[in-house]
Amino acid sequence: MPPLCFAFMEDWRVALQNAGVNPEWLHEETVQIGGHCLRLWTVRSVDDLLSALPPESEIPYWAILWDSALWLGRWLWANPHRVRGKRVLELGCGVGLVGIVAQMLGAARVVQNDNHPPALVLSAQNARQNGITPPEPLLMDWRTWTHSEQYDLVLGADVVYDRDLHAPLIEVLEQALAPEGEAILVDPGRDSGWLFAERLLQAGWQVELSLAPLGESPHREALVMEIRNAP
Repeated sequence: MPPLCFAFMEDWRVALQNAGVNPEWLHEETVQIGGHCLRLWTVRSVDDLLSALPPESEIPYWAILWDSALWLGRWLWANPHRVRGKRVLELGCGVGLVGIVAQMLGAARVVQNDNHPPALVLSAQNARQNGITPPEPLLMDWRTWTHSEQYDLVLGADVVYDRDLHAPLIEVLEQALAPEGEAILVDPGRDSGWLFAERLLQAGWQVELSLAPLGESPHREALVMEIRNAP
């Protein structure tokens, strides 16, 4: 079965099962974005998931609703002018929250990218069950990026944890970002996030960095990177 055929199967649970993801690992979680309650399927318990996975299995990190995605979704809702009427690409969409919010805010077009087919299944289901037309799916690995279209806004939450993917991600930004566009990436304050920002600056990008409270702990901060092409 070609990978993207998953996205068009009526029973998304069967699609996930066919991809080796047990739907019993998931539950429906309600999150507050602005005045809206969004219902999202996401991992029920990370600890239980890790215990249930067979040895040597790939951990489905894409099925976890990360705090960085919640922060970015809420930030977009508070700043709708950054999205409205724009061509938007979400990188590493996972459960799809950020792209769903962009769709709700009136983006001209939203494309969600991930290199795991089940992530695109799950993100589409999360959009549909909230009455949102699913964004366009783009199944593609950053290391073999061939998508030639450009976007006004590129978004990513918790996508720079793997240092080996920093160089491919910068190449994706070079290809995907329109000349006057911007990218907004949010990282939960890992060392790899700061390293990625440093690499962007070394490569000549304009990068505005800021810190913001993240999650419920007063000691956690998100690193927010607002990225633009050099003038």
